[in-house]
Amino acid sequence: AERIPRYAEVTETYKELMEDGKPFDSNFFLTDGVLGVFPSLTTAINNLNLRGIDSSVTFLLVDSYYGNESYPIEIGDVTGLDSVNTVTIKPATGIQTEIPGDINQTSATLLINNAGYVTVDGSNTIGGTTKDLTITALPYDVIPALQLNGSTNHNTFKNVTFKSRNIGTSSGTVYLGVGTGIDNNIF
Repeated sequence: AERIPRYAEVTETYKELMEDGKPFDSNFFLTDGVLGVFPSLTTAINNLNLRGIDSSVTFLLVDSYYGNESYPIEIGDVTGLDSVNTVTIKPATGIQTEIPGDINQTSATLLINNAGYVTVDGSNTIGGTTKDLTITALPYDVIPALQLNGSTNHNTFKNVTFKSRNIGTSSGTVYLGVGTGIDNNIF
C-alpha cells in the first residue's frame, strides 16, 4: 500500500493596513492616548474628502486653538454625504475653540464647495446655544471666514462666531460664492 503523507501545503497570506498609500501607523491618530484623533482639522477634513462616509460623522474639536491648519479647510463633494449621512463639526464638551486663519492665507478659512448636509455647531454641549467656536480670517483683504461655492445646499451654521478683516465691497465675512444652487442653508 502506498503511504499518503500527513501534511498539507499551506500558503500564508496577510493584509497590511494602509493609510494614504503607506503602511498604517496608529501613532498618527494618537493624541493624549486617545485613538481616532487626527493631528489637525485639515487632516481630518482631507480624509473625509478622500474616503467619503457611509454613516453620520462628527468631528469633535478637542483643542482650544487650531493655529496650524492649511487654508482653506475645504469640505468638497463628499461621497455618501446626504440627508441621512451627515457631517458635524463642533467643539467637544467644555471646550471653547478658535480656528484663527493665517495672516498669509489667500482664500477662506472654511470653504464648503459642492457639499450639502454639513453642520458647524459652535456650542460645546449637545443641543446647546453657547457660542464656543470662532472661525476667523486674518488678512486685511477680501478673504472671508466662511465661503460657500457651487451646489452647496442644506448646511447649517449655528452658535458660531465668524470674524474677518474683510475690506472688500464685493465680499464679506461670510461669502456666498459662485455656483448654482446655494440654497436651504441655515445661519
